[in-house]
Amino acid sequence: MRIARLIALSVLLALAAIMSSAQGLLASGTTRLAPGDRVTIAVFGQADLSGVFQVDGDGNIELPVVGAIAVAQLSVKECEARIVERLANGYIRQPVVSVRLTEPRPIFILGDVRTPGSFPFRHGSSVLSAIALAGGYAGGELPVTVAVADYVNADERVRTLEGTRRNCSSGSLASRRSATAKRPSIPLRPWSRTIELRP
Repeated sequence: MRIARLIALSVLLALAAIMSSAQGLLASGTTRLAPGDRVTIAVFGQADLSGVFQVDGDGNIELPVVGAIAVAQLSVKECEARIVERLANGYIRQPVVSVRLTEPRPIFILGDVRTPGSFPFRHGSSVLSAIALAGGYAGGELPVTVAVADYVNADERVRTLEGTRRNCSSGSLASRRSATAKRPSIPLRPWSRTIELRP
């Protein structure tokens, strides 16, 4: 139980660090593109080259005619410059390009929440809003039921021990020995031991 709470706490702290760094990057305008981000690229005068593109697992975006352009770990302005460079290299004279981060890559919420998984990043999100997005903490139900089950099991053990103690202290050992001597032993099977019947 304690280990699970420590793991959940470490996951939440890691999520807090990621979200605070993401907020800082978004606020300063130095957001770095990474796989999973969706960007809107507008090439003025070229509707066929414009549209919404997703950064693939290799960190590239695939523009029509031009092909793959590596944009991983670039800011939005650096991405614009790289696309302008590629388009000016034999495709368009003096291209004018605008790049906008449409949808940041998703965040992943794991740990002691009701619905862990992948969720869209929202600007201004905090750790608490991410936990709320995942349905809130799930830890409230499990520890209570485990604690109740532990209490019931402990209570049953105590009652069993008290009953055994009462049975042992109620009669003398000598009277029990004489009572067992009078009872016959009954064999259960020919190859098994004999069992004495006791009250």
